[in-house]
Amino acid sequence: MITQRKKLILLPDSFNMEQHTAQYPPEQYGFRSRLKFNKEKAYYFLSLISSIAARSPDIVTEDGYTPINQRTVRDDGKKKGTKCIKDIKAYIDYLKQSGVILCNDSYIAGTKSFGYKYAPRYSLRRYSVRLVESQYTDDFISNFTGQYNTYPYLFQWYQSNLLMIDDTAANDYAFQLYVEKMNDPTKASWDRNNKGEPKEPEVQYRSALLNIAKIKYHLYGAHIDETVGRLHSAFTGLNKKYRQFVTYAGERLVGIDITNSQPYIISLILNKNFWADNSTLPINIKNLSLTIQIPLCAPMETLFSIRDFLNSIDENNLTEYKDLVSSGRFYETFIEKAGELGRTVSREEVKTFMFYTIYSSNKYPKDLFLRRMRIAFNQMFPEVAKLFKLIKHEYELFKGAKEIEKQHNTLACLLQSIESMIMLHRCCKKIWKDRNHQVPIFTIHDSIYTTVEHQDYVKHVMEEELTRVIGIPPKLKPEVWSEES
Repeated sequence: MITQRKKLILLPDSFNMEQHTAQYPPEQYGFRSRLKFNKEKAYYFLSLISSIAARSPDIVTEDGYTPINQRTVRDDGKKKGTKCIKDIKAYIDYLKQSGVILCNDSYIAGTKSFGYKYAPRYSLRRYSVRLVESQYTDDFISNFTGQYNTYPYLFQWYQSNLLMIDDTAANDYAFQLYVEKMNDPTKASWDRNNKGEPKEPEVQYRSALLNIAKIKYHLYGAHIDETVGRLHSAFTGLNKKYRQFVTYAGERLVGIDITNSQPYIISLILNKNFWADNSTLPINIKNLSLTIQIPLCAPMETLFSIRDFLNSIDENNLTEYKDLVSSGRFYETFIEKAGELGRTVSREEVKTFMFYTIYSSNKYPKDLFLRRMRIAFNQMFPEVAKLFKLIKHEYELFKGAKEIEKQHNTLACLLQSIESMIMLHRCCKKIWKDRNHQVPIFTIHDSIYTTVEHQDYVKHVMEEELTRVIGIPPKLKPEVWSEES
């Protein structure tokens, strides 16, 4: 049973705090604090290694280190709903010297925090989520009541506490996947991030266990982020391999996914009317959040250059691109292109290439294959490539601005913001209203999940709304998540 004092903390099965401190007395292993050793503080820091990685997997380094800002733990805890731990460094030093964790000692003041991970003694060992007595927590405490009241069509289904998971099967499956990946010397089975870098299997394993436990105990942490308006939760953070174990009120879920969604959404920003001051489109640059507008509209030369460029091109030159993304065959086209370059790739690898094209700067990548694929993309769709370049141009005006740390992220944020507005505030809202709050729905960015009986209706709504906003019909792919699939 979870009480206010009990917290979910992920720990190696072989780790026992009482036995460890008895074997390695804190005062003999680097614990330098005027205060008495408090195991709750040690538990808290260990919990951060996994909880931060589960929430923000892309910040974990390729070799598995999770960056943790000591100053945030020491000074700013109250802002996050936790108590400040002034002597947190003493606990970090103890955990390092007693062989529980490693630190990568890679620190750049104001830019890069130290990274931490569990020591090799815990590799290829099982982990589990425990209920631990602690007044400190990283349960992502925040007051989202305002969001829940404003967007009942998004949060009602979480608040019902009927989203469940077969945690026994999921936990065993997670360990099995972890072991299989670690025993793959080629790393061919390892997942990749948006930069094409391999994701560390142990980090993925621990993140999966944490999200599984949060769903089990209905601690979903559902909220909308302030940057691009995406909805995040333990369900959205769950790797797709584990969704087969998730049910709603005991019923299987089916996801309706937009095929090649990011390339498809790009069709909207290729419309010159999207950028107009008096745009008549349902979604346009002027009705997006200021966070999205400012990098594109504050330097007026950006907005003017985009408008001038789109006014100058022949829209017939965009037909091939729009037909391709509308048919859902965008990635398949680049699988063929990769073959012409002498490399056999999967659909997931081509998606990684596309994400790299969207998320990276205008500079050509050092990786030869990525460079050749970028050149191929630019040759096939020069107008699209030119628009990318204009949007991701880095201006002196914003250099050093904390709110816009990486200007080349502008394109990715723009596309994600459009996606969020369509999926959350058009599709989900319409389903909520038209079916009198009776159709359970959960979103994972460009997908909507519902029970099998409602899949045809949800798919119909998505087709209507996406066509209305983007201007061309999407290719949608329903997929029932079960052990068989």
